[in-house]
Amino acid sequence: MIYRKKVLLLGGSFDPIHDGHLEIMKTAIKQERASEGWFVLAQQAPLKTMEQLSFEQRANMIKQMISPYRKLKLCTIEKDLPLPNYTINTIQALQAMYSDIEFVFLMGSDQAENFTAWKDYKILLEKIKFLVYPRSEKRAIDSELFTPLEAPLMDVSSTAIRQGLSVATSPKILSTMILQGYYTREMLPQFVDQDRMDHSLRVAKLAKELAILHQIDPVKAHSAGLIHDLFKQKSTEEMIPYLTSAQQKKPAYLHHGYALAQYLAKVYYIRDKAFLKAIFHHVEGNGTGKLAQILFIADKAEAGRPYETSGYRQLAKQNLTQAVKQIRQDIATYERNK
Repeated sequence: MIYRKKVLLLGGSFDPIHDGHLEIMKTAIKQERASEGWFVLAQQAPLKTMEQLSFEQRANMIKQMISPYRKLKLCTIEKDLPLPNYTINTIQALQAMYSDIEFVFLMGSDQAENFTAWKDYKILLEKIKFLVYPRSEKRAIDSELFTPLEAPLMDVSSTAIRQGLSVATSPKILSTMILQGYYTREMLPQFVDQDRMDHSLRVAKLAKELAILHQIDPVKAHSAGLIHDLFKQKSTEEMIPYLTSAQQKKPAYLHHGYALAQYLAKVYYIRDKAFLKAIFHHVEGNGTGKLAQILFIADKAEAGRPYETSGYRQLAKQNLTQAVKQIRQDIATYERNK
């Protein structure tokens, strides 16, 4: 049969998509002389049990990643296929819809090792060519069943990105992750202990409640609350790359807010000035704007604090400026009387 074009398929949960996915697809397109590469987004991966972002959230991140590349496309066919879905269902559906396209399926050598666990794997081998890329030097690729892809090992994973241990994805995705709070709960345990994490969750909850009351973006407020203390348990020495000389001379308890704001701007490409100012000023409470006020209040007035905070919360519901003023006055009084 003469096909109109050749299309490579790379399936996965893409939670999130990363540089490795992109480079593998680009390399495969060159090797196979393919017309296009489609990222086939899984509604729910059959062999994975972890909780993941919604289909729409992951789809939007794929769009952000591939927007500069004409040959790369997002394929959402699995959204409309019944669950549980398997690769055999996807391939049959695509071949029925596009009978004039030659499809080639991309997968990693780790998946190839478990290929016999796939539903109807023998039928799959008859229906489509499989191109396998290396995931480990220790994993040999069965060249009788699969075509090896000549590609370097990619030391990057979605898990590491979710945990804040890698930033190997698009700057747009990194920024979205932080501002939307997509993976911050997975990041926190890598940076802070359980008590600090519990505090951050309470701050986020209160910040969201106050944001709704005072008509600002509750998602952004919640995200700021989650991440505000990410650097709380780092030493000043660890934070020096993100502190100016003047900031290093300030009291040590202020450093984590200053450093985190700079880190988020430099490493996660955050350009939202209100968000960065809220992080920067959350210890002292001298930031302007509703988000900065809300984060300061939520940090000092969440219910887990070892002092009475209900009055602050009630005041904040009525007037943010007055609540900030009262909290700062009480802190100053406490410091004088120590």
